Amino acid sequence: FIVKGKADPDAPAFYLHSGGTTGEPKTVILSQKAVNYCALTITENIRDNGIAEGEKIVAAYILPLFYGYGLGVLHTQLYNCYSHVIRAKFKPDELAKEFSKNDVNLMFGVPVMYSKMLKTGQWNANKVKNLKLCYIGGEKLSEELSSEFSAAFPDASLVEGYGMTEAVTAFVACSKKAYKRNSCGKVGSFVKVEAFSENGDLLSRGSEGELCVQTGALMKSYLDGDNSVLFSFNGETWLKTGDYGRVDEEGFIFLLQRIKNIIKRKGVNVFPAQIEECISELPFVDKVKVFGYKDKSAIERIVCAVIVKGDVENVEKEIKQRVKDNISIISTPEYVLVVDEFPLTNVGKVDAKKLAEKVDGSVFDK
Repeated sequence: FIVKGKADPDAPAFYLHSGGTTGEPKTVILSQKAVNYCALTITENIRDNGIAEGEKIVAAYILPLFYGYGLGVLHTQLYNCYSHVIRAKFKPDELAKEFSKNDVNLMFGVPVMYSKMLKTGQWNANKVKNLKLCYIGGEKLSEELSSEFSAAFPDASLVEGYGMTEAVTAFVACSKKAYKRNSCGKVGSFVKVEAFSENGDLLSRGSEGELCVQTGALMKSYLDGDNSVLFSFNGETWLKTGDYGRVDEEGFIFLLQRIKNIIKRKGVNVFPAQIEECISELPFVDKVKVFGYKDKSAIERIVCAVIVKGDVENVEKEIKQRVKDNISIISTPEYVLVVDEFPLTNVGKVDAKKLAEKVDGSVFDK
């Protein structure tokens, strides 16, 4: 049906739950305008990744609808009038057949989805022939997963994006036009990203600080009226992302770590993502998650949870030596937890809180 009258761009479109930029549960109010700006931003990146305006797109929708990534992607696909393959449940084997049958060439997902798809043996260019562009978000794209995807789909692109619910979803992503190793992309026409100091001062390009974003896709506020993550700069409203990183001279964004996940050891910032990348290069490591664990004296310890391939001896020794040799003694995990699988949240992220419950805190008393 058609509703006559003038639409209010600032009227709420969605109320979405989020961990907030500080990790505290929040409800985000997103306006009609914000959701449309999200669609414009993603569409521009799709163009930059080689899909021309007017080209036939068959897009798969397999993400949950209850968070920003899922809703932002679905709105983008509807905004562009793409043909759709929509599945309520994620079943990799069945999806491979659906993709092949319907000539799907665009999809959005999270790392755990792509990992499960590739392990079925049904996901490769011989069986899913038209896949051209895939986006990945929610967790950092590992070198291993990137290599597996490239081997299965040598002519398709797996693109890493960066965003958050407070800005609907992804506001920057890599592209064929603008790519640098370890960067999550370069901002497009509708977004600004800069690094700011703890005091709120704009930092020079290349300096590390809290990444902040300005875009028409910013939230109105949190439902409780808390606007502390929003601030005014040069007459514009900006959002504190809660992420630590830098923007280089060319505008490429390098995300180092969620600020709330940075581990303080002897006055030094330790970055779990950096440690994970180092450990993941060990040949026996399948998956790794590094996080902070406070002992009974409130001292934050570095814990490494790992899934190994096959039977391996001296796992803890090998991991500790690897980090010590390649990063620093301060960054070396003090506890290594070997598990069979990682607990996941509803959106497919590794649940560090549940992993922490498996830690034997008594070892730190020695």
